[in-house]
This record gives sequence, structure tokens and C-alpha cells, in this order.
Amino acid sequence: MKKPNLFIVGAPKCGTTSLSKYLRSHPNIFMCNPKEPHYFSKDLKRYPSVRSIYEYLALFQECTDEHIAVGESSVWYLFSSVAAREIYRYNSSSKIIVMLRNPIDLICSLHSYTYNNREDEPDFQKAFHLQELRAQGLKLPKEIDEPLLLQYTKIGKLGEQVEKLLRIFPLEQVKMVIFDDFVSKTRDVYEDVLSFLNIPSDGRVDFPRFNKSNKPIIWLSKSKNKISQPALSTYYKIKELLGLRKFSILGSVRRLTPPFEKNSPIDSIFREELVHIFRNDIEKLSMILDRDLDQWVTNN
Repeated sequence: MKKPNLFIVGAPKCGTTSLSKYLRSHPNIFMCNPKEPHYFSKDLKRYPSVRSIYEYLALFQECTDEHIAVGESSVWYLFSSVAAREIYRYNSSSKIIVMLRNPIDLICSLHSYTYNNREDEPDFQKAFHLQELRAQGLKLPKEIDEPLLLQYTKIGKLGEQVEKLLRIFPLEQVKMVIFDDFVSKTRDVYEDVLSFLNIPSDGRVDFPRFNKSNKPIIWLSKSKNKISQPALSTYYKIKELLGLRKFSILGSVRRLTPPFEKNSPIDSIFREELVHIFRNDIEKLSMILDRDLDQWVTNN
């Protein structure tokens, strides 16, 4: 069995699912299932679905000599304070793929996607302004697996996260992909990624989109608040005993709901607040990438 040498480290809602699926179909690439073991994000407490090195390595036992790249795609590795260093310690020659997006669009999409699964506040503006209380352990959803993943401002500070990554991995081992490019020039980006991995083209021309945001189920969200505390306690204990830490009834139903393309528009004043919050970090990322990202703050 080969040692994993490819990591798509995030960010969430930036096209990681689609890219991972495209790469998985290439005969020279092995991507593990489940897609997001999060083994190296040890600071996220209960979130990782794989805890031991034996469980982790078992995910790659079916790879063969034809697989040049052997990897996984855990979207919170970039956000994690320890994952990049843990990956480097495990395999310092790893290739890292980072997918990036306008942070305002990212956190809006993330909120929409995780509502009913991790997030219990349907209004994004209200959820955003709950961050300080939630950091103190207040106003948290009952089924939250990791409170840090509700800190939308920290999640959106991609410049800081990329800067931290590049203190550990040399630039030549890191491939940055902008979500806008991935959407508009998917085939070109895909071929560029294969070149980065030193893998020959497979001539792929079909690039369907995966993991679109889903419409929330309001009635089910409200009904969970009517469940008695003893019943909830029993439910959590059964989940733990069966090793289903990340299973959620609400999340399972949410995944069956019809997808939609756009999130509800946010208030213009609130959007300006977000632009102000993220402007400096976007400038930092612009300098790292040597790319003009002004449209991320001027076109909002």
C-alpha cells in the first residue's frame, strides 16, 4: 500500500467535492472513501470520522501500483490549526491542493448548506452575529459536533489560512485553485491540476457539478426543538456507542432535498459590513497569489 501523497485541504464550498470526484475517476489517482476522514485535524475534537492511524491507512488499502497520486479531500484541513503540520510530519513530500473563493460567498453558502445539519439559525445575518456568544459556549445548536465550525469570520479568513499553510509546505508543493476559475474554465483547471500532480491527461470532457446547496426543511428544524431532553440524551448515547458521531437525522433528510443554485440575497448594509471585515484578508490573499481580487469586494 502506498502512503497518501495528495491532500485537497479545503476550503469548504469551493468545489472540493467536484474536483475530488473528477480526480477519483482518473486511472492513475486513488481518492479514499469516505471523501473527508479529517484524520489530521486533531484540534476539531469530535469532528474527524477517522481517529486511529490503522483506520486511516485502511482507507487506502485498495490502491495499486498504477496509482501515482493517493489522496483524500478533507475540507477543514486548511482551517485547522494543526492539520497542515500533522500532514507534513506524516509525508513531507505531499502535494497540497487549496481551493479558494470570495469569503463572503463562501460563508453564505456554508451557512445555507449546514443549516439543519450543524447550524440551527436559518437567518445568516443572525447566525453571523451569534459568533461571539457561541465562542463562549452559548446559543449553540443541540447537535453541534464542533463549535469552531460556526465561527464564520475565522472560516472566511482564507488569506491567514493560506499564509499559515505556506509556513509549512513550500510553494512548489501547493496548488491554489480559485473557485471562479474552476466554474468558468473547469477543464483547463482540471488539466492544470493533473500537470501539477505529474499525471497524464485522461482526456476527460464531462464535468458535472456536485454538492450544491440544499433547501432547508423548516418544519423538521422546528420539530427537533420539541424532542424531550431524555430522548435526546439517549439518542446521543446510541450514536456514540455505534460509532455514528457524525450521523444526523436532520442532515440525512437535508441531503435528500432538491438542490438550488443561489442563496437568498443578504441585506446590502450587512454585505458592506462583511466587505469591511474581510477586505484586509482578501488583500493578503491577493498578495500571496499575486492576483487582483478587487472584484471580490467591489462587485458585492
